[in-house]
Amino acid sequence: EELQATEEELRASNEELQEANAELKETQEQLIRSERLAAIGQLAGGVGHELRNPLGAIKNAIYYIRGKLTKSEVAEKEPRVLEFLDIVDDEVNTSNKIINDLLGFSRVGRPSVSPTAVKKIVDDALARVPIPENIELTEDLSVDSTKIKVDPGQIQQVLVNVITNAVQAMPEGGKLTISTREKEGFLELDITDTGSGIADEIKGKIFDPLFTTRAKGIGLGLAVSKSIIERHSGKIEAKSKAGKGITFTIRLPLEMPAQEGSFGTR
Repeated sequence: EELQATEEELRASNEELQEANAELKETQEQLIRSERLAAIGQLAGGVGHELRNPLGAIKNAIYYIRGKLTKSEVAEKEPRVLEFLDIVDDEVNTSNKIINDLLGFSRVGRPSVSPTAVKKIVDDALARVPIPENIELTEDLSVDSTKIKVDPGQIQQVLVNVITNAVQAMPEGGKLTISTREKEGFLELDITDTGSGIADEIKGKIFDPLFTTRAKGIGLGLAVSKSIIERHSGKIEAKSKAGKGITFTIRLPLEMPAQEGSFGTR
């Protein structure tokens, strides 16, 4: 009996030690992300603008060269030339998105709210995200004419971030569904894809700054989105099963709280 009691004590101590180690590891990871984020915040403004200028020049050069080559003999003899131009153009767009995420995260400020139709916000966001032909888009905007007091530019940015993630999660095609409803004084907007979903072990990290599972990007898009929604006294959450897609639900109050002037700035 004493041996059994000792074994149980050792087992309990081992479990406590494992839990403590797990908490310590998570704390260390958060500290590393915080330190990296502080450094990024200091560099984002100046470096972002310095990088935008050459990227803009490269994009203009691509546009000019493509126009000259499209109907030329070079394009007929070497069709891959235009393919490589497309690759360069895509990489420039990726670089611009990283810069926008950096600047966006370091400059998320107080929302400048105005009554805005839900449908307009969704339509404007969709206009900024190319939807591939192999992805079926379905809209069920049951409250499309409803106007909510938000900063339309900031909320549009959130939708662009989430919709872009959804499209990237379905490289082989799939279905993208955007739906809205009113519930308990809130507007709820769902964005659902049929992509690969999120593994259980990383669900709690997807809104952390600098966390990403993709080879491209630096993991700020969802962190920016969470910050924006919280500054609107709302909430964003994700529900997913690995291999079965993901649904992002954005909840925004139909009426801004009385203390809307108390939003902080970053």
